[in-house]
Amino acid sequence: MAGKVPVMCGVDIGGTLAKTVVYIPDGWGRGDGGGATNEIQAALGRQGWTEEDLRVEVEGGCLVFFKFVSSAALATTKLIEKLGLLPKGSQLHVTGGGAFKYKHVFEDALGVAPCVHDEMESLVRGLTVLRNFKHECFSLKNILFQGATGADRESIQAVWTDLDVEKGFLIVNIGSGVSFVHCTKNRKNGKETFERIGGSSLGGSTFLGLTALLTGVDRFDDAIDLAANGDSAAVDMLVKDIYGDKQVYNLKPTTLASSFGKMVSKRARKKAAPEDLALSTLIMCSMNVAALAHLHAKSKNAKHVVFTGSFLTGNGSNSIRQETNKFGLNSHSERHLHRRNRIAMRTLAYALAFWTKGEKQAIFLKHDGFLGAVGSLSLGVGDIIGQPNSSSSRL
Repeated sequence: MAGKVPVMCGVDIGGTLAKTVVYIPDGWGRGDGGGATNEIQAALGRQGWTEEDLRVEVEGGCLVFFKFVSSAALATTKLIEKLGLLPKGSQLHVTGGGAFKYKHVFEDALGVAPCVHDEMESLVRGLTVLRNFKHECFSLKNILFQGATGADRESIQAVWTDLDVEKGFLIVNIGSGVSFVHCTKNRKNGKETFERIGGSSLGGSTFLGLTALLTGVDRFDDAIDLAANGDSAAVDMLVKDIYGDKQVYNLKPTTLASSFGKMVSKRARKKAAPEDLALSTLIMCSMNVAALAHLHAKSKNAKHVVFTGSFLTGNGSNSIRQETNKFGLNSHSERHLHRRNRIAMRTLAYALAFWTKGEKQAIFLKHDGFLGAVGSLSLGVGDIIGQPNSSSSRL
């Protein structure tokens, strides 16, 4: 395969960020390709955000992942041209809402005609490809909230797991809004099929929009950082606020009863801090998604619910990187987990386990945010990128 397969790109262009995967074949550039690959990743990182621990070795090459701001598409394509990644005549595989908006940029700057792929199909194909790799899917343990703020929430841990494809599963894609997609395997031909079975208008943009109105913070990562230091009990009405400390209907006194329920009180409104309002908003949106996910999974008898989307991953900003270093994380799984919207992940996992009495499990993905990019590339080039090497294969 070395020397015969060109460098190829898959791009998922969203309203804010473009998520990109670059397939670099062995032997590309000079030497065995390793040095060239490192140089490419470093150069792409200067234009956007790259994550070294997301790189995947596949048969005949490797996959490099990075993000850039969608509005910087022209500058990024010029860098791609400078690096010689996509010579004229190559194919670029794109998906997402910006695939049509920025199509002319790729054509004019690179002389490359982008192949546009369906957004939902790319999402499902991306998951189909990535789940074949070792340490891709994980669940959470220690999901109970032990305290109201900061450090007390850091006890959650990622546990590598596998996805039950035979019984079907639900993908919950949380972006600006939310889509619910049921995936199953055709018993006759063994192929995986999918169907969008529902959606919700209350997604990531709802959280950010409400947080901006309530606190003035209008950047997603900053809003997440704000929520991380909040106390939602100062804003939300809990079961104990209604029934006292008595446990009723198998609900603990600390269970959420009404989001923003305490804000009917003028006194409570004066005491509520911006951090409290941000956290209450984040939990409210996450709880709503989890409730709908539970009902959709129940209707299809899906054991696993895969939560994915930009709402869970953030933008890879400096605040997230600094937070990762602050906790002194050493293990691969810990570093990855702490780049995430942990509060939302914990809420989703806890709520799903609670409503299903532990029968259904929330699954998250290491390469979350890149499903569409991987899927569009795979739809365009087939199985070239879908075969992990021995060190990257599933457990």
